[in-house]
Amino acid sequence: MNNNISFILPVWGNKFVYLCEKYLFFSLLKEKNIPFIYENKVFDNLNLTICTRKKDIPKFIGKNFYQLRKYFNIKFLESDHLLDKHKYKSFSNLNYYGFKESNKSRFIMFIQPDHYYLNDNMMNLSKQIGKVDIFFCSFLRTDYSKKNTSFYLNKKLKNLEIINYSIQNLHQNQKKLLIDSNDFNNLSPSQLFMFESGYLASKNFHTTPILVDMNKAYGLDLKGTVDDATFLDSFLKIKNFKFHFESDFKKFGLINFDQKNKIQKTFNKKLSLFKILKWTTRRVGFLHWKLFNT
Repeated sequence: MNNNISFILPVWGNKFVYLCEKYLFFSLLKEKNIPFIYENKVFDNLNLTICTRKKDIPKFIGKNFYQLRKYFNIKFLESDHLLDKHKYKSFSNLNYYGFKESNKSRFIMFIQPDHYYLNDNMMNLSKQIGKVDIFFCSFLRTDYSKKNTSFYLNKKLKNLEIINYSIQNLHQNQKKLLIDSNDFNNLSPSQLFMFESGYLASKNFHTTPILVDMNKAYGLDLKGTVDDATFLDSFLKIKNFKFHFESDFKKFGLINFDQKNKIQKTFNKKLSLFKILKWTTRRVGFLHWKLFNT
């Protein structure tokens, strides 16, 4: 089995191509991220598979994209045929397509166009390589506006400064998942947030894998999207299966940019344990529960 890794990136449309170039690629290029794992030969080869529309391929022309070409073998997969009127289904289709087309790599890493990585995320992730079969982390959704997000382009910022800024600019949909909120989102309680002793803590019901080691998984019948119970619970069949959920956001945590005006309508009600349990019966698998307990 080789030691190659493929980064899978589903993306389409001008806005998300822009976010890739401006923030995702910028954050990946921080010195203790992609440059670190490249220079320290953590993997034999770094591959970047971009699943996108044919007409979007020529739009990848920014300076950060060209910097990434120093480190990655980059391949575009034309994915027009997989786009659906529902964006989340489209995203899942492209993610899974990239995953299936990267079966020659031992490691698969899932990245998103609206994600931002803290410096040394990849360095800390490299410590888990070969030790675990799947790696997970938590995330913070923050308001996206050019004024807010320009903050993240300051190369001198420390991780804790970035985390604190993100907490202060939590997206309204995440604020609705604070357990003492008067407008708790009982419709989609994938995360629970609480403030404890000056810290923001979260519990995650529905978690997406960041990295998968296919070394022991090639015999599995992997179906479904990469974050659902069907896909994730297949890994429980692996003998001596090991996963890691990074609970320290400073070591590995993802910041997600969401449109400020995209607020989910809720009903000004307090947290309902009954509705959370009802939601989990439809959305949460055995591995999800293991992660929640972790």
